[in-house]
Amino acid sequence: MDSLMQGAAGMQTDDLLDDLSEPLLAYHQLSKHHLQGYAAGPETLDWDDQPDPFRHFAQATYIDLPFADADYLNVNVSHLFCGDAPSQQLSLETLSLFLCFSAGLSAWKTFGIDRWSLRVVPSSGNLHPGELYLLLPSTGFCKAGLYHYDVFHHRLTLRSLLPDHVEGAVYLIQTSVLQREAWKYGVRSLRYCWLDAGHQRAQCQAVAGLLGWSLVDISTARTLLSQLCGLNRPEYAEVEQEYPQWVCQLHFTYSENAAATVLEKLASSAAINWSGQPSRLAPPPLQTWKQPFAIAEQLEVAVTAVRHFPQSDDLPGDFIGAEADPWKLILSRRSGQAYAAESAYPRQLFEQMMAALQSGGSRLLPDSPQVHLLCFIHSVEGLAPGIYLIPRSEEGARLFLRELQRWQPWDDAELNGIATAWRMKTANTRKAAGQLCCNQAIAAGSSFTLIFLAEFDSPMNNSQGRVCPQLYEETGMLGQQIYLHSTAQGYSGTGIGCFFDDAIHELIGLKSQSLQALYGFAVGEPLRDERITQLSGYYHLRERFV
Repeated sequence: MDSLMQGAAGMQTDDLLDDLSEPLLAYHQLSKHHLQGYAAGPETLDWDDQPDPFRHFAQATYIDLPFADADYLNVNVSHLFCGDAPSQQLSLETLSLFLCFSAGLSAWKTFGIDRWSLRVVPSSGNLHPGELYLLLPSTGFCKAGLYHYDVFHHRLTLRSLLPDHVEGAVYLIQTSVLQREAWKYGVRSLRYCWLDAGHQRAQCQAVAGLLGWSLVDISTARTLLSQLCGLNRPEYAEVEQEYPQWVCQLHFTYSENAAATVLEKLASSAAINWSGQPSRLAPPPLQTWKQPFAIAEQLEVAVTAVRHFPQSDDLPGDFIGAEADPWKLILSRRSGQAYAAESAYPRQLFEQMMAALQSGGSRLLPDSPQVHLLCFIHSVEGLAPGIYLIPRSEEGARLFLRELQRWQPWDDAELNGIATAWRMKTANTRKAAGQLCCNQAIAAGSSFTLIFLAEFDSPMNNSQGRVCPQLYEETGMLGQQIYLHSTAQGYSGTGIGCFFDDAIHELIGLKSQSLQALYGFAVGEPLRDERITQLSGYYHLRERFV
């Protein structure tokens, strides 16, 4: 632990630009859970000091967003994944729909006298580290400027005016408040920020598809994004820091190209009329976690990866559940809290979901996958219970054959729509999955439990470590695809961020770091959560309903 911090402190900016792999690899190892003990975290939680999941800006100008009706758009669930819906014009109403269903509130839970909100996009522990900012051009409803999306009030907060040469482009930037995760998860907190960033990225892509829009990633320095969002300004000195995760350009047709040069122009032009004081989210923490914050600071000088997503006309548009209302589906998505272990998942639905996770199967997922599937099948009709491998690329298949040494030769698993799949071991997998996922009942009670194995050594070395956040984000994107897909099929999913990393590797005979477990996911028939109320996500703003 000390060596990680000494290495971080001793590296200069020029060194960080050259190679981030050593501190990131050290952090990856440090933040692993082990059968002998968990990664360092708080021994107790003071729930009165939990960071506020909503950031507000006092003394700022606001634009209230209308709660517009989406029925006129005539879209279905297939447009979430295929994205061939008619393109809508940018307006206050369409922007409101995009933000509400990409990042807004969906419902409320109660337990005794306590009440808390749920969002359309999931988060580890419902902590929601993410914040969204928009760079908007001058339009009929706003001046050119930087805006923060205030989720609780469903409104845009003007942070600064910008030169009019935004040239009609709309940019979306996500940041993370690391302290929201560190409060509960300690050293492992940065992992959860990266995973949540992937969930958010995929959800934005899905909702853009309903409006006939798309998001294209831009490669740019995180220091530039901090400057654009004002994160290095004096008003942040006494509040919880935010760290940029990704930036996208919002396209209103599918043929446009992203232009990072506009961001560079904006960064070189001094923003004017900054306004708003960011809210403090919690009292000063009693316990601090230097390692994740040191890594987040170092990543400020790194460059985000450009991800290429499949074109809409290449994707299959027919699947079971496509006739459902996509807007209601988004609002009804829940993380399963418990599963009916006696329920068997239909094989056709399982195959359809696994096919959608393959390269080119969904516009929510990058078309050059670096994450592959280890599947504990507990109860899927027509499939023997056991441990299955489903690579998402030819390179993934080669890695599996070369690096996973147990139980070879494996049996071919014939799954419709999937080029390569193997059954490593026939076995009752419930106990193993539950134990490996930190003894969580959801991993044992589901119909199947996935572990996402990322290509690790090679991408990390080739990118000098910069790709590390994107590997976690890709697993988050996969998780969001599964959330939406399982909900459309009448089932549910649950992301699993707590697992015994190296115990999973040992089970499958993985001895190198060529592949690493980064995330887990349980899918099955959920048991009813009686804490869900009938209150809409924005019942507290009912006076603004239209």
